[in-house]
Amino acid sequence: MPALPARKALGLDRLPAEGQGLQAREQQLLARVGLRVERRQIELPQMPSTSSGAIELCARPHVEIHEIVALVERDPVLTSELLRIANSVLYAGNEPATTLREAVLRVGLRTLRSMLYAVSVRGALLGDRSLATYAEEVWRQSSSCAAIARALAKPLGMDPDHAFLIGLLHDIGKLPLLAMVRKAALKESEVTPALVGRMFQLHHEEAGAALAQAWRMPAELVEVARRHHDFANNAAHGRPAALASLAHKIDLDLSLGFEDEFRALADAPELEFLGVPAERRPALLALARAAYEAQQSEHGAAR
Repeated sequence: MPALPARKALGLDRLPAEGQGLQAREQQLLARVGLRVERRQIELPQMPSTSSGAIELCARPHVEIHEIVALVERDPVLTSELLRIANSVLYAGNEPATTLREAVLRVGLRTLRSMLYAVSVRGALLGDRSLATYAEEVWRQSSSCAAIARALAKPLGMDPDHAFLIGLLHDIGKLPLLAMVRKAALKESEVTPALVGRMFQLHHEEAGAALAQAWRMPAELVEVARRHHDFANNAAHGRPAALASLAHKIDLDLSLGFEDEFRALADAPELEFLGVPAERRPALLALARAAYEAQQSEHGAAR
């Protein structure tokens, strides 16, 4: 079956600033969410216990494969996703992986950890079908940024699996914000792209740091979630924050068909901050485009 064409991106992060075009009821809803964020009353989705347990196992210096298999096999969704990834083009061997043990051995613990986070984020976003259009766009963007960051990692001297997590999780604050607006809105028609875009713009970094801490992520991922747009002032983790910001801009421009803006990213401050020579930048952007297109094709096929 041919892949479905990728759904047009909503461009939530490109909407006018300062709440332009918001109606009075939208301003009120935005204020209610903002007050809860200010008071640290952010409703944080829980990571599934199987995922959190397996992530902890993957982080141990010494762990037996059978321990991980025994935990993951309790969750049919995790099991099927791991087998799918192990048999994907990226990891497929001469023979298909048919058991969970074979899949874990093939992809390795670092990729397994990334997959566990991805499945958790996807479940938290798409488990509630209200505001599905916005949730699906956040997931599309997260998975796209993860693929782009992974493609850029080696040329930038970074670990690809770690870069994948940076791209996947940098905007994780959008998860609790969507959950909060789902509760705050009296009816779904009150929620508009302008409202969601402004809410994300104002609060996603603070909410992201809170969720990253609640999910017991490493300090680097917490700080990237907290400050990636202002990467130059992220003293401890500037390079991963710059990578997250760059992947985000690349996805926005390509998903909205802004070819001129995409080409102009050769002069992006992120590339300057990352120390990429001018002559290498077009090739780097070409890698990013290829990763974006491959991810959108996979995303469309999965729908």
